[in-house]
Amino acid sequence: MANLSPPPPPDPPSSTTCLPPTSLPPPPDIFAVIHGKSQSVDTTSPTQPIPNTTIPHPEPPKSFCDTLIDGSALNSPPLVTYEELEAANLAPDSQMVEDVSDPTKAKVPKVKIPKAIWQRLCTPWQNAVIIKLLGKSINFHILHARLLKEWRTEQEFEVIDVGLGYFIVRFATPEDCSMVLTGGPYKFFDHYLAVQPWEPSFHPARAKAPKTAVWVKLYGVPSMCFHEAIVLYLGSKLGKPIKVDSITLLGVREKFARVCIEVDLSQQLPSSVALDLEELPQSLILVEYEGLHKICFHCGEYGHTEDICHFKNPGKSIPVSNPNAQAMIKLTQALQPNPAENHMVFGPWMVQQRKRGGRVR
Repeated sequence: MANLSPPPPPDPPSSTTCLPPTSLPPPPDIFAVIHGKSQSVDTTSPTQPIPNTTIPHPEPPKSFCDTLIDGSALNSPPLVTYEELEAANLAPDSQMVEDVSDPTKAKVPKVKIPKAIWQRLCTPWQNAVIIKLLGKSINFHILHARLLKEWRTEQEFEVIDVGLGYFIVRFATPEDCSMVLTGGPYKFFDHYLAVQPWEPSFHPARAKAPKTAVWVKLYGVPSMCFHEAIVLYLGSKLGKPIKVDSITLLGVREKFARVCIEVDLSQQLPSSVALDLEELPQSLILVEYEGLHKICFHCGEYGHTEDICHFKNPGKSIPVSNPNAQAMIKLTQALQPNPAENHMVFGPWMVQQRKRGGRVR
């Protein structure tokens, strides 16, 4: 006989019960989350409330002033105060000055800066240099990018456009300043970058042609004279000798000798050097200046060409867009001596020639 037993009872319900769909918390309001508004949470729901999540707002952009000075000068004490200047200019002789260039003798306001204040103002500029790209104008941002790539200083530096093609570069340390002054010559776009120490009396409208390091090629040097001492001494007749090209020292290319010298561009540039050899006739060594593209073949000066030379054409002025610079040029021309007694001959060999495609030879 079959054993008929009742079916087993069903399993007891689990201790965790699923919530009905209606008891789930509502999804968060995205608009409220983005704008940081509080979100209402159903307190009757057994689930935990969603925290108030906010997205941080970006910082407001810096002002033009803060971008230039990075806010550092705003917190530092001023080098001079208005009260100091006012006290220094209370003397009766400090109020007005006569303009002697004006026949009407008009009074011009004058501001006096005492020596103690002037020294304080000059202190932050001790580690600065004055630069100018010779013979070519350059955009500020392009120049700044090229300087960063060329110099690679330990700390950042500041570039300031002071007009007429001149810039002042201020360094954070004297080591960076000294490295730049002694590390030349620098050439951008086949033009030399003149670098000179900063001077308190510098003004772009009154600035003379600077001294700069340039490479020169000496054509006609005998093969037995390709020695460092001889090449340096030949360069000393053109300017201050600095160093000799390594290929010249190796003697693998004797078409010319290449030497770096410091020249004063406000003076006449020699076009040749006479070499007096024992038991041989005197030879003439021609000089070619690399990177100096404006040399006058009449007077030998840098900065203009023969067709507008003020010695060859006294009535023809050099075209300059800035009126202040034009006035300074006229004054400089009036004070320069006439080089008519100089018997040196100048010619196109002084300027480095270009090949097709813009490359130089």
